[in-house]
Amino acid sequence: MAQLPGVQSIIQFYRDGDERLKYEKPDQRPLLPEYDFIIVGGGSAGCVLANRLTEISHWSVLLIEAGPRENLLMDIPIFDTDDYWKCFTRHVTYTIYHHVGTCKMGPASDRLAVVDPRLRVHGVKGLRVIDASIMPDIPAAHTNGPTIMIAEKGADMIKEDWSIRVT
Repeated sequence: MAQLPGVQSIIQFYRDGDERLKYEKPDQRPLLPEYDFIIVGGGSAGCVLANRLTEISHWSVLLIEAGPRENLLMDIPIFDTDDYWKCFTRHVTYTIYHHVGTCKMGPASDRLAVVDPRLRVHGVKGLRVIDASIMPDIPAAHTNGPTIMIAEKGADMIKEDWSIRVT
């Protein structure tokens, strides 16, 4: 079997739930629900892993965009076992930090909303959130383009609010 180097990238996924802070301190990491597996991988190993894990409906799976470039051991029978893949996904995975949806947009009456439609933080004068965190869902593409568009629109809003005209 030929090995094709590359990184598997699963950009669109479904997750039902929310993130909660461990403590009320802002410097603490979010406490995320437990997952049985994290799908990542490189080359043909990533395809095998994704296919195998999606066959089991009761597993809780988190999809992450990147992983090692390739797994040359996948053709050896011992490395094609459930125990191998379970170990692989728990220890050889990482994210490239394309998080979205942490700052909900909505009216101040919505206790879950962080920003208003002009990206101003509720209850904090002079502060706006102008980044990918205001996206309600991750786009089916790299987040860089949409984030640049949010930044451009946010800059226009700031200029409008300060009556600044740029030609």
